[in-house]
Amino acid sequence: MTGIFVAVLILFQKEILKVNPGITLLQLTLTGILISFIAIVCFQLLMQFNFDINLLKARARFFSMGTAVMTFYATLLSLCVGFQLKKKNVGQLLLVILGCIALYTLIGYCLIILTGAVL
Repeated sequence: MTGIFVAVLILFQKEILKVNPGITLLQLTLTGILISFIAIVCFQLLMQFNFDINLLKARARFFSMGTAVMTFYATLLSLCVGFQLKKKNVGQLLLVILGCIALYTLIGYCLIILTGAVL
């Protein structure tokens, strides 16, 4: 799923750069975050049907935590993709994205070990 997300993000930001080559890195990152946020909220809403929990408080907690963590992840990816595309250094883009994914995975495992809970 991460690969599909990254591919869509790259294609989306490339199209934005084609339409508006003078866009700043901040604007490019913010548009990537906005598109990612909309997709994440839709995904989290669909995930609510898969929970066996009937408590609204627990569902709201899962929704907010999932949205916050995934949006933070999307922010990092959007910044990395936008930076590499803006610099026109697409060759390093894959390495940067793989590094971000590895860092995110490492942080997730550390949190699981330290708290005993899954994000």
